[in-house]
Amino acid sequence: MRVRKKKNGQQRIDACSDLLIRNVEDLREGFVGIFENDAPVHLEIGCGKGNFAVGMAKKYPEINFVAMEKVADVCCVALEKASASKDERSEDNLRFLIGDARTLEENIPESSLDCIYLNFSDPWPKSGHAKRRLTHRSFLQIYARALKPDGILRFKTDNVGLFDFSLEEFSAFGAEIIWQTRDLHGSEKAYDNVMTEYEKNFSDKGFTICSAWVKLPKKEETHMIQDIVKESRSQRSFVPDRKIPHDVLMRLCETARICPAAMNLQVLKYKLVEDKETVSALLGITRWATSLDKKLPPEGHGPSAFIVICHDTAIAERKPIFAIDVGIAAQTIMLSACEMGYGGCIIGSGNEQTIASVLSLPENLVPALVLGLGVPEETVVLTEARDGQVKYYRDENDTHFVPKRPLDEIIIK
Repeated sequence: MRVRKKKNGQQRIDACSDLLIRNVEDLREGFVGIFENDAPVHLEIGCGKGNFAVGMAKKYPEINFVAMEKVADVCCVALEKASASKDERSEDNLRFLIGDARTLEENIPESSLDCIYLNFSDPWPKSGHAKRRLTHRSFLQIYARALKPDGILRFKTDNVGLFDFSLEEFSAFGAEIIWQTRDLHGSEKAYDNVMTEYEKNFSDKGFTICSAWVKLPKKEETHMIQDIVKESRSQRSFVPDRKIPHDVLMRLCETARICPAAMNLQVLKYKLVEDKETVSALLGITRWATSLDKKLPPEGHGPSAFIVICHDTAIAERKPIFAIDVGIAAQTIMLSACEMGYGGCIIGSGNEQTIASVLSLPENLVPALVLGLGVPEETVVLTEARDGQVKYYRDENDTHFVPKRPLDEIIIK
């Protein structure tokens, strides 16, 4: 909803300038200069009309509060509210900041905050707007850097969809959810809860409030992409009778769909293979880990589905440049599958004509790679390659070891 522009808004903001941090760059030197003490600092992102910030500053005089709001005309109301109630606060412990949360990344000192509040943030309900949500992992990285090692992110919302999305993001980020509820006002923490104006309105109408308290890993402890790459090893044995839902396969293809493509021609098409008969037929014409002296996958432990990446020659003829598209798509699918708790193997050993025949593909769709997918049950361990020996192997417990060349060996000096 568009905020109505405040009459004489800038003049009204200027009248409350003693409570305003004029520039986000002023935070770079820390908060001692702003509050003239070294008390703990709590930051609210998206303070709205200021009820929460004003209430918290009054209730906890031993804590310094910074209330951030992106929209100046909204912050104007919050500033006036805080200014009018200034005498009710025993300490001068409240400041406001007008700006976007993204600007915190390069301006707020590392490990300087004890707590961050996200209260009733915009849910941005369209799937394409996920990165705008304040609980998206790109924002979580900013918060993790700014929070002290024992700092807490406190999140409140009435939007169940946003809450579910946020829990998934917290988990993917490696965060520890200390406490959560889908009925804050009926929980043990209700007694200590300071309500926003939005929260009071919706609570009065009978809406329940979701909340989570989260501890975020510090940046140096977080390497999401590297961790997923390490975890996403080729899997050649799967839990029997555990299917990958169709919607998950569709999500994997959707992720591949938005990958970069040579000349943006987008020549790749994806064949989902889910029925047992075709899965079995495709398994029979592909070869897995041929350098090992054993049959893989073991009998009864094959993948529950395949995604076959095909080149559509009706769009463009096959050229080496499009093989790059295939590799990008395959790795993206496998990383996405790993993130969702699945695994698989990229297989390039099958015969194109045989695969096309089994799948009854039209002539213009040429199989480029086959991805076998399922719920993995293998243990795969990365090791350092020695003396150039990079052949993978298995021990007596069937643990699969994958030697990788050392970093100093692959860096060109």
